[in-house]
Amino acid sequence: MLYPTEKQKEIIELAYKFRFINRHHVQKLLNHKDARRINAWLKELTEYNFLGRIYSHKLLENTKPAIYYLSGEGIRFIQKQHKFELKDVKKFYGDKKASQKFIDHCIVITEFFVKMKVYERISKNTYTFKTKTECYTNEVLNDLKPDLYMEKTKKRKKDSFFMDIFDPHVPRYALRYRIKQYIEFYEHDWDEEYKFPYVLLVLPNEQKMKHLRRYTQKQEYDSDIIFQFTTQERLLKEEIEAISWKTVSED
Repeated sequence: MLYPTEKQKEIIELAYKFRFINRHHVQKLLNHKDARRINAWLKELTEYNFLGRIYSHKLLENTKPAIYYLSGEGIRFIQKQHKFELKDVKKFYGDKKASQKFIDHCIVITEFFVKMKVYERISKNTYTFKTKTECYTNEVLNDLKPDLYMEKTKKRKKDSFFMDIFDPHVPRYALRYRIKQYIEFYEHDWDEEYKFPYVLLVLPNEQKMKHLRRYTQKQEYDSDIIFQFTTQERLLKEEIEAISWKTVSED
């Protein structure tokens, strides 16, 4: 029987929030300098079935870091900590058989979140975050479920953001449907007393970004909704403050 330390509890929470994480994510998010200590915590959590582990021994793939996800004891720990019902954690039991597409999607979100936390430490901004997993149990966000919901506070001013990251093979009709979902969400579910968040849409390539911008421009919607677009490459390669976001009408 393992009784997780406070740091191990934080690691379990990270696996809950992002579904799939690696040692580098954990080390940066815990702001911990000792990689050996992180590896020891992960090894113990895996041995006692709090986490599952994905690692390939194939040539070229064996240089990639192992990926961790919630396993049986970890799922039960999360359910108890957050007083969730079974329906709120049932999806985690399928993560050991998750597709590579879903794993890759989760890793991109985690990579961006890591960059945001590093940026937060060096900037004067304070952010709060909800991942898609956390949105499932949020009364306002559970229908829309963005990949990431962020609120930024600076000098008593607060801005908020929805973010969606689209996978490489996403069909164009799915992109268009997502725009309609945001417009309908604003019209029917958003509290008009509050400014509507920015909608940040991350596309797999320039072609799909141009298509979605053109489509959005043709729609009728309130000017309070601010759609902004970029590519996954820019999101991952550029520094947070340097990411180029395109508006609907921007050339």
